[in-house]
Amino acid sequence: RVAGMDDFELGYAEIDHHGDEIFEGVDGTFTAFASHGDAVVELPPEAELLAENEYGVHAFRCGHSWGLQFHPEYDVETARHVADGKRDRLGDARVDDVLAGISPEAHEAACEAKQVFENFTSYVRDRVADADPATAPADD
Repeated sequence: RVAGMDDFELGYAEIDHHGDEIFEGVDGTFTAFASHGDAVVELPPEAELLAENEYGVHAFRCGHSWGLQFHPEYDVETARHVADGKRDRLGDARVDDVLAGISPEAHEAACEAKQVFENFTSYVRDRVADADPATAPADD
């Protein structure tokens, strides 16, 4: 179940994960860009909480599916564009404060979270290979 938050999480955030193959190679506390005003308030009974911070759930797993609240795909330009687009909702002062924190150094720290993509694609490759070795994609 998802519900609107009283606040809005925007900018580079510290997130704690509790272990799962999707987070292999990612520090227990990592940095990622977040932009959301809704939060997962109740996971399905069969889901496992994987990552969170003071704003709530940032990752969960349910079987072969994962849900992420943070944005490991954002580069500096995308982060600035997304933040700037929140002025009507959050006001100039809050957005300017977030924009001041979007730097090449902050982005570099957040690049660790991109390992989630690598882990996910490896997981999918392994499942495809297990299902039908003849159709498995070649390793690049």
